[in-house]
Amino acid sequence: MYRRCYTRYNNYTTTTDPTTTDPTTTDPTTTDPTTTDPTTEGDDDFCEDLILEEGDVCEGPLTDDNGNDFFEWDEYDEDVYLTDGSYQVQYVYTEDSLQLAATGINLSNIVISSILLFLSGIFYFTKSRKKRLLSAIRIVDSKDLEIVYKNVFKLKRQIEKTFKEEVNINLNLDLINPYGVHQNQVSDRIKKINNIAAELDYTKVAVINLVEQFNNSEEVLTKEIMLDSIKLISSGLFEINFTGEVITKSSEERYAKVKKLSKAKLRTQKKYSAKYTRLSLGFSSVLIFLGVGLGIYAMQQIHFTGVQHQASQEILSQIYQSNDNDSNFTATQAPKFNERILSIFNDVPVFETLADSFIANNTNTPIDYTPDVFGKLEIESIKLNQFIVSGTDEQSLEFGPGHYIQTAFPGAGGNVGIAGHRTTFGAPFANLDKVELGDELILTVGANKYHYEVDEVTIVEAVGGEYVLYNRGDDRLTLTTCHPKYSAKQRLIVTGILTKIESVN
Repeated sequence: MYRRCYTRYNNYTTTTDPTTTDPTTTDPTTTDPTTTDPTTEGDDDFCEDLILEEGDVCEGPLTDDNGNDFFEWDEYDEDVYLTDGSYQVQYVYTEDSLQLAATGINLSNIVISSILLFLSGIFYFTKSRKKRLLSAIRIVDSKDLEIVYKNVFKLKRQIEKTFKEEVNINLNLDLINPYGVHQNQVSDRIKKINNIAAELDYTKVAVINLVEQFNNSEEVLTKEIMLDSIKLISSGLFEINFTGEVITKSSEERYAKVKKLSKAKLRTQKKYSAKYTRLSLGFSSVLIFLGVGLGIYAMQQIHFTGVQHQASQEILSQIYQSNDNDSNFTATQAPKFNERILSIFNDVPVFETLADSFIANNTNTPIDYTPDVFGKLEIESIKLNQFIVSGTDEQSLEFGPGHYIQTAFPGAGGNVGIAGHRTTFGAPFANLDKVELGDELILTVGANKYHYEVDEVTIVEAVGGEYVLYNRGDDRLTLTTCHPKYSAKQRLIVTGILTKIESVN
């Protein structure tokens, strides 16, 4: 709640004839015992801690002296001025001034954030799982593929030694490539690697046996005979091709020595891979948890709060009916009534957690306290029938639409303001945007039923649009809610002028 305060600048001056004595004035040298120093102790307290601009002098609130009378209750300056020719009034907004109620949250942003976080978590989780799988495959490759490479080299060197010609041994990389392997095919791939290593080994043994056999029979072993013999025992996992280049150097001169992969390096790779995988899985799990949490929160705001609202309206209906015969509540008692409402809401939480909401909905009393019922609002064009509570704080609006306690009482010649949720807590004003000019708004308070005719439907900003609740010099009802739907960026305003008052039993 906010209070409007101002600085008054006295721009007027007075002139008198110095030769003329005003009979109403006294001798300035004479001290009037009934007067005191205009700067009293109370004024000193008032001026203490004020931040004055250059040229401003604080002598207490609104003095009659020429010059600027400066006072404010905080340091928040809106730079809004109003002048009538004699005074210039600067309005500032403090914690007691009227503001539009917070009748919603940005559910659209919450839902979008929830989806993005969840999908990001799934993406990183899948990616980390894939990296973990590939890492495991590479560690296996470091040990098993080393045997394949070694057997390829041994077979290549044996054939080149026999025929003195360059040989290429081609492997099917699709059989040993660690990328693109499905999770259920990892074991099959390892078996294929072992089969290739074994086939290379016994092919080398077969070549040695052929050479020995032909040497014993004193026959010449040709490339064609050897290749035909290998085809009989080969399963096609690799191919042997002769390049036609004659070898003139020994194997030691032609090939560099290969350093074996140490076990320490294997352990380092495995340790690094496990650490990275844990971090990646942890990060993805956090994203998934946040996404699911925001999704549950959005669902709770839309659906579960509706259950609470329905139970609250039933309680308000009972209170309203029990107070239906109370004729002592009049417009003159509204301020005291509002003060009593303010004393009820002292930051008492309704639902602190989602679990509390489930527990509360299973009890006869869905909430710990119950606000006073202000009246009943009916809008036939959108099938709205809601009990109104007094107050527009967060807790009050969970019961239903609330009356701005700073606005007028019906029939008192002012603007009656009512706020309601549009997407959460039963969304009583969900279809307020469908109200059209000329539609009837019926507000029942006490023993009177007030009929209003809608004459304006507009949209204002959430901050700065509170002017729609100011008095316009007529009897009217103004309804406010969030706009657009599932957002709290702006406010939808529906206002109507009083057309009829009737008594009800």
